[in-house]
Amino acid sequence: MNILTIVDSHTATAALICNNNIAACVSEERFTRKKCEMGYPREAINHCLSILGNRNLDKVIYLGKNPPDPWAYRSSLSTTFSIKDIIDLNYGYYKPIFYENVPIKEAYKKYFKLLFEKRKFQTSYEGIDKVKWTYDPDIDKKLFREIQINTVLNHLKIPDNKLVFQEHHPSHAAYGYFASPFREKDTLVFTLDGIGEGINGTISIVKNDTIEEVYRTGEANLGRLWKYITLLLAMKPDEHEFKVMGMAPYANEKYANEVLKIFEDNFQYIDGFDFKYRNRPKDIYFFFRKLLEGKRFDSIAGGLQLYTEKLVTKWIKNAIEITGIPRIVFSGGVAMNIKLNKEIAGMKEVKEFYVAPSAADESLALGVFYKYFGKEDTPPLANLYLGPKYKREQILEVVSKYKDKYIVQEHITNKQVANFLADGYVIARFDGRMEFGARSLGNRSILGDPSKSDVVKKINSQIKSRDFWMPFTATILDTRELDYIVNPKGISCPYMTIAFDTTELARNHLKAAIHPYDYTARPQILSEKNNPGYYQLIKEFENITGIGGLLNTSLNLHGYPVVCSPEDAMETFVNSKLDMLLMGDILIKRENY
Repeated sequence: MNILTIVDSHTATAALICNNNIAACVSEERFTRKKCEMGYPREAINHCLSILGNRNLDKVIYLGKNPPDPWAYRSSLSTTFSIKDIIDLNYGYYKPIFYENVPIKEAYKKYFKLLFEKRKFQTSYEGIDKVKWTYDPDIDKKLFREIQINTVLNHLKIPDNKLVFQEHHPSHAAYGYFASPFREKDTLVFTLDGIGEGINGTISIVKNDTIEEVYRTGEANLGRLWKYITLLLAMKPDEHEFKVMGMAPYANEKYANEVLKIFEDNFQYIDGFDFKYRNRPKDIYFFFRKLLEGKRFDSIAGGLQLYTEKLVTKWIKNAIEITGIPRIVFSGGVAMNIKLNKEIAGMKEVKEFYVAPSAADESLALGVFYKYFGKEDTPPLANLYLGPKYKREQILEVVSKYKDKYIVQEHITNKQVANFLADGYVIARFDGRMEFGARSLGNRSILGDPSKSDVVKKINSQIKSRDFWMPFTATILDTRELDYIVNPKGISCPYMTIAFDTTELARNHLKAAIHPYDYTARPQILSEKNNPGYYQLIKEFENITGIGGLLNTSLNLHGYPVVCSPEDAMETFVNSKLDMLLMGDILIKRENY
């Protein structure tokens, strides 16, 4: 059976499953080069169709059982809105509703009609610009659902009985569990995010690989709190929450606890399974803007992180006590918080724990498949190398255009590259299939010697324009895991989903690839089976230096998605100060080192 899945929300994604194997999973942003691209993922779908070849699609599964408000999709909100635009949205639309008693439909029509008259947005939906929008949300939702259906049917040339729509949070839960190693073990699955079809938190019990949802709520507003605190700190919601998390360890404990108390006294607490309010605000943005006035940015980040950890660990503890199940899976956007995941993993009540990779909405491209089929014929998640792969001839064709400007060496060996890394050079690695998801896992990565602190400054200032407080991470050989991270429960972490405390040796060998303030790491623990070529490169580096890991960060320029094609890789090389670019066994250098 051949199944295509489609997610059109922020970081729109498509996946292809052929004969119970995941053939591809890739996000639209990698092709359009627009970060967090939202809308019908036409290019990602076309890539999946290129793999399908002459075979027919048996089913197309589209995320979203209920049609959404179309304004965000018409404008590609995640892609096109700046921080200022989102602030204007709060003042122009939400504030009149919450603080000026303007009816929702009146505010909706006034704000969004003016928005689309003032600005023209590119969209990937067929015929969307020809629709006579009413600016009545209830009517426009139905119009948009027709557009979604017609776009799919016209693009894929399939009958409408092959198209089904699947609900958001059950798909998060299914992905989290079926991607885990806990098959046929009693498991508790938690999902938590900003909002998905009116729901933002669920608890499910899995017995005999059958998932039964036992709790759901639209009141678990932790993800929404992160969204608006990110905006208050002048960063972009739904994209920069990880920057707030990275800032949190720098906070002074006293001042972070002062902010924690503000959240505890004025927002939510846990009662059994439920998220309840001590003080229900009219909104989050304006309410906390007033309460947090005068608090330092790092204190706010630190307090928010502490609050998140206390709330979620209490939620999970209560569920374990009620159900008696200590095996935990966590999914949804909030599960991208690696420091929260560290606290969950450390709970004495939790015996086993797993976080599926890239657990935000892009992973729903796999989740809708898992949910649709349940325990029957679910393909295992063997690895995340699910994107395009380019032939050597294609790479050479691109590189040939730059031979007069750079030095090109062919048939380079892993040992030669490892020697360059040991000498302190920063090298981009482009090889094999592109990774799916938010993390680069060696095939579209920038690599460096993790023991050299000056590598951090070089990457930040000369290559990625990265925020100074953000830590890098390490890829660690599985044979060296216990040398570097503290993991007494043996929790699986091949995809950078959980933070761990580090050993003294790690603080020497990996000091450039761990958080400089709390000495935690969010490692990629690499097995040879998962990526033999990358593994052998690190092994050669270990033979030279004694260090069983490399600093690994994503191969992209600031503000752009991770590179996809050889052209993207060369563009990144040309527009940065990367020392070298390795594509397959072809090395491009700026100088004759």
